[in-house]
Order: sequence, then structure tokens, then C-alpha cells
Amino acid sequence: MKQYFDKAFSKIAVLGSGTMGGQIAAHFANLGFEVIMFDVSEEVLAKSLAVLKKLKPTPLASQSVIDLIRTSTYESMDILAQCDFIIESVVENLDIKKQITEIKKVKKQKLLVGAAVGAGPKEFDRSKAIIKEGVDLIVVDTAHGHTKKVGEIIKFIKKLKNNNLRSKTIFNIIK
Repeated sequence: MKQYFDKAFSKIAVLGSGTMGGQIAAHFANLGFEVIMFDVSEEVLAKSLAVLKKLKPTPLASQSVIDLIRTSTYESMDILAQCDFIIESVVENLDIKKQITEIKKVKKQKLLVGAAVGAGPKEFDRSKAIIKEGVDLIVVDTAHGHTKKVGEIIKFIKKLKNNNLRSKTIFNIIK
């Protein structure tokens, strides 16, 4: 599998080391990629690595694969500039201010940043705030893409796009 990705990227960052982030990191390490897994503290990162070693069935092809996973806190975001591919797997339902703080950290590194919104009532304010902050991509994160609320949030984001020159980038990337 690595041969398909080899030319595209070599160093991968995974933002978030919880259940999903840790296992995403493990699977890329299984393919032989150098992975840098980020989280809020060294303690959280150490716990994640310990969990990976104990999971049954294990996500690790071998115990030595874990050596391909380096860790870093969000205080050291400059490492992201060395990565070819970044996957976000952080806690969902951050309050809007916290999400904006995270977006600013990534933008400060002059990197592209995507952010997720849901389809609930608070997500209209979240959409306005993250577009104002200059995100490069918005993902509508939902398990029920067929619902009316999903259509409403997408229409709202498209309307914001037409009123905000910066947000036009978001939709050009998707096309």
C-alpha cells in the first residue's frame, strides 16, 4: 500500500491521540511512514501510546512499529511545516472560541487549515466564525447527510462564501 502513497508524502501528522487518532497513527506507521502524533500534553500522548500497545486486536503490525510514531504537544506546532499530510482527529464539539484558537495556531504556521462544523443550531455561528478566521476548507461533519439540517448548513455556508472573498478559496479547493 505504501508504494501508492510514497510519492505523495512521507511524513504524516495526526492531530489528536485519542481512540481514533492513535489508531490512524498506528496504521500509517504500519505502512512505514514516519508519523508525528499531537495532543495537549506529554501525559496524554504517553497514555495513547500505552493504549496502542495493549489493544486487542492490536492496530500495530508489530510492536516495533510504534517506534515510527513520534509525539509532540500543540505547543510545538512548527513541526507541522515538515509534514506532507495532516489528519485532524481532535475532540469534537469544541466550543467556538477554542476552535478559533486552534485555527489561529495552525494559520500562524502559514499552513492550510480545515475545520469541521455540524448541522445543529450553534453551527451557523461556528461557520461564520471560522470563515472570518480564514479557514481553507470546511467539512460538514454528520452521520446523517440526508437530513434537512445538513442541507440548511451547506446553503448557509455557500451564502457566506458569496459574501466573503476569503471563503471562496474553500470552495475552489473542493471543485
